[in-house]
Amino acid sequence: MAKTKQGLLKEPKDLQDCPIGNEVNLFFNNGDEYCGLYKGMDDNEIMIQSTTSTSQIGLPFNRLTGYLQRIK
Repeated sequence: MAKTKQGLLKEPKDLQDCPIGNEVNLFFNNGDEYCGLYKGMDDNEIMIQSTTSTSQIGLPFNRLTGYLQRIK
């Protein structure tokens, strides 16, 4: 596990241990990166909420290569 100024870089399998409401950066196998508040899992989708509104999206767990859990 690499430590950064922003948080801890973690493997996809550890996402289930992330507390609901924590800010995360999600990294995907196509190079995309999404930031938001972790809202849990829905089937095989990672649910995140915008940090500036109540909008939520679901992202494919099977394409996740890692994530950064922000340290508060």
